[in-house]
Amino acid sequence: MIIFIVPKNSGLGKYKDIVKSDSAKRIEIRGEDVPSFLDGLTREKKKGVGITGEDLFVEFIENNPDAKLKVIDKIKWEDDNCIFGKPCLCLLGPKGKNLENISSGLKICVNSKYKKLFDNYAKEKLKGKDYEIFYAKGATEEFFEEGLVDLVVEIVCSGKSMRAAGLEVYGKIFLSDVVIIGNVLEDISSSLDFDKMDGLIPTILKDEFGKVLTLVYSNKESVEKSFAEWKPYFFSRSRNRICLKGSTSGNTQELLDIKKDCDSDALLFTVRQKGFACHCGEYSCFGEDKGFDLARLYGIIKKRVLDNSGNSYTRELIDNPNLLNRKIIEEAGEIVTAGDRDNLIWEISDILYFLLVKMVDNNISMKDIENENLRRDKETLLKVSGLDEVKKNGK
Repeated sequence: MIIFIVPKNSGLGKYKDIVKSDSAKRIEIRGEDVPSFLDGLTREKKKGVGITGEDLFVEFIENNPDAKLKVIDKIKWEDDNCIFGKPCLCLLGPKGKNLENISSGLKICVNSKYKKLFDNYAKEKLKGKDYEIFYAKGATEEFFEEGLVDLVVEIVCSGKSMRAAGLEVYGKIFLSDVVIIGNVLEDISSSLDFDKMDGLIPTILKDEFGKVLTLVYSNKESVEKSFAEWKPYFFSRSRNRICLKGSTSGNTQELLDIKKDCDSDALLFTVRQKGFACHCGEYSCFGEDKGFDLARLYGIIKKRVLDNSGNSYTRELIDNPNLLNRKIIEEAGEIVTAGDRDNLIWEISDILYFLLVKMVDNNISMKDIENENLRRDKETLLKVSGLDEVKKNGK
């Protein structure tokens, strides 16, 4: 079954009936959340199609280059009410002036949905200028009206709110059409080397949090069946037939991902385990404990956000960024004033939860944090070893 994700925004909403199907599930969410939701479906190996603004999709891909999403079709956005015929992300400044008049110590308020698009624009158009950026989820013009910033980066349609704030267009950053996007689920079965082990390929099964569960064997038929039905099939050497993992024991697995190794002669299945994976009644054949680490908590938070049910505290925090920011500040204060070790553990657990919600809301993964820490570690290594001085001096 294909899931259709359609936008409920006032502007994009009129395009939500472009894709129609009586048999498909239909979900209506904000246009800016469509790419993220579809990316979540892709990671769960569910087929989906979404409708969103081209600007929102490009921004998402800039932040998530590994996302397996593509543009299926582009629809020209024609709107006579828009001063450019379609929505346009613009750099706005005070009417009657220009960048040269306000070129020293610029303060710019940027709609937080367009951080990357503005960053790419600024590298070229604002090169050499000194500026400070403030991010806001809407209400960007108010920052200018209250004298807090010099320039604003915001979507312009009719231009009514821009003119009311005394702003005019200094530069066009991105003209947006409507795009239909879909996910790409790659079938690697045809590229595997089944000859090395007489038609069998060792297959490691791990859970969604990285715990190794067991080792099974796959043949060509079981791999093709796994991709066709998106279920974890394997070849049983003792029974000499293809089996569905958990079909007899009831300890079923939901298949999340399939990867091959660099030699194309081994597989890695990522699954969501129900019950235990080992025939001895253990969670893992290798003694791995299911545990509950930050990666698992992040996964639970992201799932609740993608569910979009509106019934969880996590969803309430996502829908109310000010509440989330207040809770982070509040918990930071309580950590500093915690009286004993037990209270400190409690408060640290609280702030980690709120920080993970903040990460999910901004499409920041655990891997992004790991990469940043790796970058810092390399930077520190350069400074300690003196290699940075060697690089600066061209030696």
